[in-house]
Amino acid sequence: LMGLQAGPRQKDIAILLARGFTYPEVAAELGVSVSSVVTQVRFLFQKLNVNSREELVVALGQQYEIQSLIS
Repeated sequence: LMGLQAGPRQKDIAILLARGFTYPEVAAELGVSVSSVVTQVRFLFQKLNVNSREELVVALGQQYEIQSLIS
């Protein structure tokens, strides 16, 4: 995620999504609103040029070896 210039919140969200959390679960885990999670996910979608959560997780896994973060 370093190449994205993503902040800590985007990194946390990406890791939780990769672990299979839903947006409401991510929001609860991080103590933020669901709309905040959605906003941050949109940011990540734009930066990685993806259109779905599944594509986001795949792109992050390929580019940033997120598997090492969730193991």
